[in-house]
Amino acid sequence: MAPFRELLRGQGVAVGKIAARKLYPTQANWKLVVENFFECYHCNTAHPTYCSVHDKMKMLAFGAGAGSGDREAVHEYEKKLKEWEVKSAALGYPIGMFADGPDTRFFRSGNRLPISDDAKTESVDGKPVAPLMSAYGEFDGGQTGCVFNPLSTILVNNDHAVIFRFTPRGPQSTDVDAIWIVRGNAREGIDFVPEELMRVWDVTLREDKTITENNQKGVNSSAYRPGRYSTQEKRISEFADWYMGMQLEPTAPSAA
Repeated sequence: MAPFRELLRGQGVAVGKIAARKLYPTQANWKLVVENFFECYHCNTAHPTYCSVHDKMKMLAFGAGAGSGDREAVHEYEKKLKEWEVKSAALGYPIGMFADGPDTRFFRSGNRLPISDDAKTESVDGKPVAPLMSAYGEFDGGQTGCVFNPLSTILVNNDHAVIFRFTPRGPQSTDVDAIWIVRGNAREGIDFVPEELMRVWDVTLREDKTITENNQKGVNSSAYRPGRYSTQEKRISEFADWYMGMQLEPTAPSAA
């Protein structure tokens, strides 16, 4: 957990509380669920609500977190990112990012990125959906993404956080669990409305469920043939290498 301590510093997760939780049972292998989460080149066509919230160039550069975009997109977005980092750091917020390679134990990644030019949080209109959760007294419009391992991730906004957990239930069955966190003393119906808090990711996860289940049907087809990875699928390629490396370890647990 050590690499995440600085990125999560002062952002209120430790003293937050669960505001909402929803399970999305998905009829697909867990690796397909992870692969869908590790790239965002599909986002512009598949997730109109999610993409309306986020900066378009950021989606190509870091749409699925650190290390997920191609070099050209990262280079084009870099100036805007650096300008935001200066303003965010001046407020006291942590900045930075990292991504483990496929030869590491947990295949982690972490980053702090602005949501979009005018958004304070990851909501449909960019406006807060809960009381400020961070200790810095002001919104910086940033989001912290922490991938602890391929099966567990947290996204932390200034006013709320979302935890994602993928639990394999069988060769073609995975539970996608989403948990929304708000400030510990926030009052439901007064300080936040669960439906508004959940809206962006509830819509997106339902869309992802359809996408991933259709992907599984395609893989099951006798006509299926593997194809090349695109430059927007670098993190998926590394995930495949990581997974195979883990299976080759003498003490690695078996997995479907």
